[in-house]
Amino acid sequence: MNKNPFLLILIFLSFSCQKTEESNSKTPSHSGEGMTLTEFLDSFDHYSAVNPETLEEQVPLSNDQLKDLIPQKVGKMEMKKIMLGHKQAMGISGVISTYQEEGGNERQISMELLDGAGATGNVLVKATEQKLMPDYEEKSEDGYSRIYEHQGIRVLERLNSKSQSSEIEFVCAGRFQVTFKGHQVPMNELWAFVNDVRRKKK
Repeated sequence: MNKNPFLLILIFLSFSCQKTEESNSKTPSHSGEGMTLTEFLDSFDHYSAVNPETLEEQVPLSNDQLKDLIPQKVGKMEMKKIMLGHKQAMGISGVISTYQEEGGNERQISMELLDGAGATGNVLVKATEQKLMPDYEEKSEDGYSRIYEHQGIRVLERLNSKSQSSEIEFVCAGRFQVTFKGHQVPMNELWAFVNDVRRKKK
């Protein structure tokens, strides 16, 4: 039986477009400009399905994969610098990105992301999780350091008012060690940068 070739082409193109749209709807956008931190952290969700006991057997993310996970903009701050492979000699895949507001040369926030996959990375993440387990607090004239749980996430928080530095560290998706450091950024503003991580995942 003869069929209209033009009609068959239209049917094929329609089916292909539908499949592409479905595929795109399931793929998270990692590095779009203006991405919120919630969207950034949610992009780790498909990694959290990995069993922590088998994390040592997982392949660490490549530099290109890590770069795709880093947002170009968080709030009013834009990424000004990125460094990849700084822990490669230790067998750990990692990236550091530095953010500044437009025209704000002094104030900045850096974010370090270390992948816990592989033999060395797995040890690093487990050690960090152990470090974050006990509640801890130390105060001095210049600031404080404390470990506590806030809305389901164990965090390390450091503030030095003399050097005007702040720091927040936690483990994301049971795989990634994330550290935020603020220069001339008070703790409340650093938390404003990472406030979405304090919410429990639904």
